[in-house]
Amino acid sequence: NERAKRKQLEIFNIQSELSLFRAQVNPHFLFNSLNSIRYFIITNENKLAAGYLTKFSRLIRMILEHSKQRLVPLANEIELLEIYMNMEQIRFENKFDFEINLRLDVDSKHILVPPLIVQPFIENAIIHGINPKIGSGHIVIEIISKEDYLWIDIVDDGIGRESSQEIRKRSILKKQSLGMEITQTRMELASTAHRKASVQIIDLKDEHGVPTGTQVKIKLPL
Repeated sequence: NERAKRKQLEIFNIQSELSLFRAQVNPHFLFNSLNSIRYFIITNENKLAAGYLTKFSRLIRMILEHSKQRLVPLANEIELLEIYMNMEQIRFENKFDFEINLRLDVDSKHILVPPLIVQPFIENAIIHGINPKIGSGHIVIEIISKEDYLWIDIVDDGIGRESSQEIRKRSILKKQSLGMEITQTRMELASTAHRKASVQIIDLKDEHGVPTGTQVKIKLPL
């Protein structure tokens, strides 16, 4: 019945939050971040190293705090995303820029969302969409509150999922992101009895059918 199902989902939520933390603070992220700090130091870019280390410490602290909570203020989640993307901008030498646009009925401090629900999609856009692209990229995040839902729209102008999958087939990066898998499952936990959470991934193409990026549409009940 519905009650038993919700109980099972609550139990899974505890397990998934632990897995989520392990997925976000993964060895590759830690290694790459620390390696960037090391590079800045040995090239005498001490100011850049200090700034990056400050962001790194803040990000890890926020992830630790968020991983202990079922819901967090949207304002905190946006701050975490900004720090993460700033770090990746530095690491990838300004390979991309980004913008976050808010159209909310209430202050973002008063809107609660599941923690780290957006970050895996941003990570995917940067690593698999924009990084392999020739030239620089752009990420736009639109967050709108409307009709008792929070709509989060993520658009990147990367190489698209088809090209990304082809590259991964030819490389060692064949495994799907654990963070993405967990996030897909957590969408069900964000649903209520009458309002469902959902995520839709759209392959963007021009009039000639050439990939122009990826769009992720997240719908969360308020």
